[in-house]
Amino acid sequence: MATGATAVVGSAEDCDAAFVLAGREDEAAGADDVLALSGHPLGAPCGSLPPMVQDYAREVPSYGDHFGGPRPGPARWEPAPGPLPTLGAGDRLLTVLGPEDPGGLAALLGALTAGAGLVLCTGEVDLAGVAAAERVTATAGTSLDGLPQIE
Repeated sequence: MATGATAVVGSAEDCDAAFVLAGREDEAAGADDVLALSGHPLGAPCGSLPPMVQDYAREVPSYGDHFGGPRPGPARWEPAPGPLPTLGAGDRLLTVLGPEDPGGLAALLGALTAGAGLVLCTGEVDLAGVAAAERVTATAGTSLDGLPQIE
């Protein structure tokens, strides 16, 4: 990561900063600083938050996708699941599992580590249609005819 930070998946105890979705601030107990994100696709502010919880959208103004700092080094994750064994940089993984699910988190981090694309589907959608439109090459957490399923 360009900032030299380490992403830790799990308990927020002894962390310098914890990032949580608004409404789930209790999961950041033990962190020095807590920043809440609204989860809105365009990064809208959270609204009212408990004391000592800061709104990420208000505290860290966003600009275009440009970082003027030094070129990032390799990302470091704890725990590091490693790339999914059958995924490569040209693959696109479709999953219905959210990152809060251990399997969804493994799919997300495994796809990122492999350099593969990730198609995260939530709600009621036509998975076969999405898979065709997005040129999906594998699935995780669901099964589609003709596509390998990663576990």
